[in-house]
Amino acid sequence: MIYKDFYAGKNDDNRRLDKVLRIFIKDIPLSSIYKFIRKGLIKVNDKKTTQEYRVNEGDKISVAEFIISSQEEKAENNSDNKKSTDNSETLDTRTYKSTNTELPPIVFENEHIIIFNKPVNLSVHGSGNKKTPSLEEIYKNHYFQQTRLNDSLSFSPGPLHRIDRMTSGLIAFSKSIDGARWFSQAVKNHLIQKKYLALLSGRLTEKCEWIDYIDSQTDSEAKDIKTTKGNGFHTVKISSSPDNLDNSNFKEAVSTVTPVAFGKYKNQDITLAEIHIKTGRHHQIRSQCAHHSFPLLFDTAYTKSLPQKEHFFLHAHTLIIPQNNPIGLPEKIEAPLPEEFIQFLSKTCDIKSFDI
Repeated sequence: MIYKDFYAGKNDDNRRLDKVLRIFIKDIPLSSIYKFIRKGLIKVNDKKTTQEYRVNEGDKISVAEFIISSQEEKAENNSDNKKSTDNSETLDTRTYKSTNTELPPIVFENEHIIIFNKPVNLSVHGSGNKKTPSLEEIYKNHYFQQTRLNDSLSFSPGPLHRIDRMTSGLIAFSKSIDGARWFSQAVKNHLIQKKYLALLSGRLTEKCEWIDYIDSQTDSEAKDIKTTKGNGFHTVKISSSPDNLDNSNFKEAVSTVTPVAFGKYKNQDITLAEIHIKTGRHHQIRSQCAHHSFPLLFDTAYTKSLPQKEHFFLHAHTLIIPQNNPIGLPEKIEAPLPEEFIQFLSKTCDIKSFDI
């Protein structure tokens, strides 16, 4: 029997063998992987093992050549079938296919984490739109062009928190399994704080803390609860009181809103505000601002009484991170405002400096 050898990298360490195999030979059904392991067609360090085996960095994983060949043949057939029905380009994140799409500006990078200053109108997660790939697709393509596959058989980088397509600013991606685990847990435990700059309709004259309750279900789970806009877009349902809510999926949403500067747009008062979100609910800033009568300027999804423009102005400008964290992140990471945001402020607000 002829085998092809692969070597586990540090990001495969302590992962179950079947989980590792499921990712790097992903076109083989899991039931077949179990069978191949039992029959010794997949071995570790030249020995038969079990699917529960915990992989160590440096382990040699030997896979019968016919298994790899069948996967490559299947992938090639799938590619041919797609070409016959779809003339658009595709992005395969585990191949070394080139793309002309550039990464956004990088504001921080080490061996564990990379943080981008995302522009407006770029989706973070895979959208399925082959003409406009998401940042996740762009970065994975870049990552696998720059990194040998055998550096990790199972690790794939990905976004570690959410930011909407029309929101600009900081978004973190994992570069290691340690980075992914620590950052994700820190976000879940609210140890990483996020601050945004937003342009609001109206004149907010004092610092406020808003405590509301937002439906936490996903769009696919809660279409009967959320208000549907055009093109399948869903706005969230929000309430100021936890009493008498008709659904248990409402979760507390807490934001501190601080006015920074004031101005006018078409004779309408506007406020530049810093918004510190202490929870991370879907559409938290947009829904809370509208709910408290200070909707984002130009956010027509949550109010109909605003001037029309291509997009609202909302920028994730600061991440505050616990000191002495184990993955080497600084205590504060900031992203400069987009030029369009700066130009709009310079024409409308009484702001003296954009070094906020």
